[in-house]
Formats: sequence, C-alpha cells, structure tokens
Amino acid sequence: MRTMQSPMQHLLLLVALTVSLLPAQAYGAITVVGTGNPGMDVKNVQKACDDGGEILLKGVFDFGIDGRVKLHKAVKLLGVLGSDGRPDTEIHGGKWTFYAALPVPGAPPSMNGPNVTVENIRFIKPKGTPLHFEHVGALTVRNIEVEKVRPEAIRLPGFESAATKYVAGIVVGSRLAPAASPSRTLLPAPSG
Repeated sequence: MRTMQSPMQHLLLLVALTVSLLPAQAYGAITVVGTGNPGMDVKNVQKACDDGGEILLKGVFDFGIDGRVKLHKAVKLLGVLGSDGRPDTEIHGGKWTFYAALPVPGAPPSMNGPNVTVENIRFIKPKGTPLHFEHVGALTVRNIEVEKVRPEAIRLPGFESAATKYVAGIVVGSRLAPAASPSRTLLPAPSG
C-alpha cells in the first residue's frame, strides 16, 4: 500500500538531503611545521598567531638570535608530546620568543589583554626569556621546558648606570618593559 506524501514532506526531504550532502566545515587547530629556517619559522608562527585561535606547532623551529612572535589575539600554542610525555616540539633561539606587549608602551592598559595558552613546548637557548607577557587577560602555561637561557643585559629604573643580566623561564608583568619616551607620555586632558 502506497501512502501519499504532501508537497511539504517532499520539500523537507529535499532540504534534509541537500544539507547532508554539503561538506562539513572543520573548525580546529592551524598546524605550523618547523623548517629550521629562522626567516620562515618566525614568519609562519607570527602569521598563525595573527589569526588567533588554536595553533599546533610540530617539529623543530629556529627563531635565530632575536626572533620574536608578538601576541595580540587569544591563542593556544600547543606543541606535540613524545612517547615519554616530554615535549617533542622545540623552539631554538629567539629573544622574548612569545611576547604580549602593553598596548601603549609605559602606559597602564585600558582593556584586558589576550588570553594565552602555551603547552608542550621545549625552548632551547632563548635570550632573556622565551615567554614574556606584559599584557594578558589570562595565561595558562603547562608542560614546557626551558634550557640554556642566554643572559640578557637590561637597565632597570633607578639602576641606569649599570646593566643587570637576567635569565628567566617566564616573565609576567611590565617590570622589564621599555620605559616610555617623554614624547609618548600620556597626560590627563585639561579640565574645563
């Protein structure tokens, strides 16, 4: 026995069939593979970070003597784990390898910074620190290894006559931020 189908049932069946045949759009991590070339590695990671989101870093990256990736958007930087549970993703060199700067140097921020996650990455021979976050909204750092940090000479306020050498695994806050030049100092607007 055959049943009669209404035009509305035909339309719904046609829509369901059309939707099921559309390609599924995958939302996921952007994968960046290390090349060992400082010019390419820094540029490729910076581009991924400029887009924001989840970024899977695979392999060995070379950031050269002073390569740096500036973080302006929310990112999750995820390395790959080896079978021993240690990070297989390596970043060699760099100076303040991942850096979230103040929006205006020397001025207090007027809004929250980006949310940043760094996981499962081994940093080898960065200068000063591989992770420097002057301005973040939230920060999660898990399972990172930092080896053979190269000392960086800095001049701290009040001690300008002598440079201090420092090394750190991670810096959070603006104590090491460059001082604002007098021409960039923000002054309150005149009243009245």
